[in-house]
Amino acid sequence: MLPSDLAALPIADQPATLTITQLTLQASDFQSLSPGLPLTIDAATSYQFFLKTPVDTPLDKRIQATQQQLTSCLQESITNEAQSADALTQLESLTETEQQRLFDRLIREDEPLAPLARKMIRHDYQDLADQLSGYQWLAFDQIIARQTPIDAVIAAQIYAYLTHHVFPNVKQVFIDEVQDYHASTLSLFKQLFPKAQFTVFGDQHQSITPHKVQFEQLPTIFP
Repeated sequence: MLPSDLAALPIADQPATLTITQLTLQASDFQSLSPGLPLTIDAATSYQFFLKTPVDTPLDKRIQATQQQLTSCLQESITNEAQSADALTQLESLTETEQQRLFDRLIREDEPLAPLARKMIRHDYQDLADQLSGYQWLAFDQIIARQTPIDAVIAAQIYAYLTHHVFPNVKQVFIDEVQDYHASTLSLFKQLFPKAQFTVFGDQHQSITPHKVQFEQLPTIFP
């Protein structure tokens, strides 16, 4: 998502004095992730991780290093929670339907529960993991809003680079919980990744927001 060669992008024919490697992030450029789980990744934590990265490192590398720290924090929390008595109690209380949904099978009476507990907790935190991998801990709207016009040129060139050189080479796109997407969003994905094969997963009966895509629309969006 942030390839290192973005740093070498030429700026448009303007007297630019700023390159992508010279952009800076400030505390207000970070936002909290709180999906209703015991672990909350707040903006201050993300910002502190970012500040610990070497200041002489390119911005894209600093962002990637920050994401790795946040992901490690999440994995540690998953491990600790999976080892708790509450997790084992929750595991033992799963209905057969819930076991099939989580593990694609029923729990055997003689098998160790620790690996299953970790898988269950990891499933609970999947949305948070997706937010981390999608850089949603960065307030991109805020970052873009405070840039100068020259910075906006840089942002536009990054977008052009992605749409012309990265997205067209993507071969596979997986979309989970497709019932929670608008049809227009899915159509945009199809335009952004014209050569990709799409695999979608979802259950229309589990949609949490009205006015989302109807499953009969999917063959039209992804012929």
